[in-house]
Amino acid sequence: QQTVHSIPTLAVGATSTFTVSVSVPQNVCEQSLSLTASAADQCGGRGVTDSASVTCSVTSNPGIVVTHACPTSPVLPGQAISFPGTVRNSGDVTLTSVRVTQGETVVYGPASLEPGQTATFQGTLVAEADSCSVTTVLSASGIARCTEQAVTSSSTQTCPVTTQPSFALSMQCPEAPVTIGGTAIFSGSVSNNGNVTLQGLVVSNAGGQVYGPVDLAPGQTSNFTVTTTAPAGACSFSNTWTASAVGQCGGEPITRSVNTTCPLISDPKVAIALSCPTEVLTPGQTVILGGTVSNTGNITLKNIAVRRTGSPGETPIYTLESLAPGAAMNFPVELTVPSNVCSMTTSLTVTAQDTCESRAASANASATCPISSSPAITVSHECAPAAPPGVSVGFSGVVRNAGNITLTNVVVRHSLTGTTPVFGPASLEPGQSANFTGTYVVPSEATACTYPTMVVASGNDKCTGQVVADESSAECSIQYVGGIEVAMVCPPEPVAHGGVITYRATVRNVGNVQLQNVVV
Repeated sequence: QQTVHSIPTLAVGATSTFTVSVSVPQNVCEQSLSLTASAADQCGGRGVTDSASVTCSVTSNPGIVVTHACPTSPVLPGQAISFPGTVRNSGDVTLTSVRVTQGETVVYGPASLEPGQTATFQGTLVAEADSCSVTTVLSASGIARCTEQAVTSSSTQTCPVTTQPSFALSMQCPEAPVTIGGTAIFSGSVSNNGNVTLQGLVVSNAGGQVYGPVDLAPGQTSNFTVTTTAPAGACSFSNTWTASAVGQCGGEPITRSVNTTCPLISDPKVAIALSCPTEVLTPGQTVILGGTVSNTGNITLKNIAVRRTGSPGETPIYTLESLAPGAAMNFPVELTVPSNVCSMTTSLTVTAQDTCESRAASANASATCPISSSPAITVSHECAPAAPPGVSVGFSGVVRNAGNITLTNVVVRHSLTGTTPVFGPASLEPGQSANFTGTYVVPSEATACTYPTMVVASGNDKCTGQVVADESSAECSIQYVGGIEVAMVCPPEPVAHGGVITYRATVRNVGNVQLQNVVV
């Protein structure tokens, strides 16, 4: 026992007040103290004692603290994962019925915790699909042992969700083949095969943005079409398609690229044109015709060759390695103008191949150029032997084509034979001659020493129909015999003697030639 108070004397009825201090132990609800007083009376020394006890309440400060942390492993959307937590009795009295709850789920307890005691536990969280973070709220509660006082605590943590933004890009060539320079409609799709919404997804090609921006939830697919114009002069149509997007939780943009090479329908065509010179053509002249070969298709041509039609094996008169669609090239065609023809026809064939599949293309062209002609005719004849008037005589002559073109309907007429030709109708080639003969009667009325004869030749240019003519004149001799006759007759009435008688007389040329200086 410990003496907590002493006094030498205590008078009758007197009171001595004192205090006793004791240390209150931890984790008690009340403190009890027992005192025993003893003394001896001053007269007989008899001892007296008394005892007293008291129990005092102890004030407690109950407290509880709960904490938790994010999982140490990555949190994936839709995946359950545990996280660590602690609950601690932060007060000075034992707590009973200690529980830690996560929503409606008890993750710890019920249990008792001594002052300062800490307990660990594991909770479980599940991140929602397509989320960037997950927030967990824990609530801890307990009851103080002495006072039944309830204490609570809470802990909130927002943990990042590990996302995997990803998507697939697909591009398909047009279903039907596209012609060169035609409209091409591509089919495309983008699919979100990641675990987070994609934002601002766009698709582009070399020409710029062709689709978007759109947002895609996980698992969502968006289809689209792109209409473009196929290039000219190409065998196929190649495109690089690039798509980009960012996950809704942030981070670096992600991209996807695909290439498409689509065949194009080519239509190889070639054309050829031929034109005559502007000047008039003459036989034997060397002239240049104008030729043009052009690509009228939609694909570049190669191995272009121009030959004379009907001569596929001969050396081309013009070649060209390649020719783009819509392009044309001029070339000369040197020719010698033929003789004795009305026109000159030149036919050419062009052959080529396309640069994609070497498919053949060909075309023909002809030009007929008129040729100028110089028609001419000459005629000559000889007189018949001298003969008396009224006698039939023969004659001969020559008619000749003196021009450079065939003459048709060539006829020769004689001035003394009437309208019936003495030659023809016939045709004469350039330079060709024809002999002719005929007969006529020496004019009976001819009185001179000679008589005139004429032959006229005519013909038609076989090309133009132009009439050309020539004539030949000659004075032909007459075989003549001189003769004179004189005659007299008496007057119709007798004449008396001594009268004048008048005779009537005549003188007549009885030959076949005129008489001069006639004297009777």
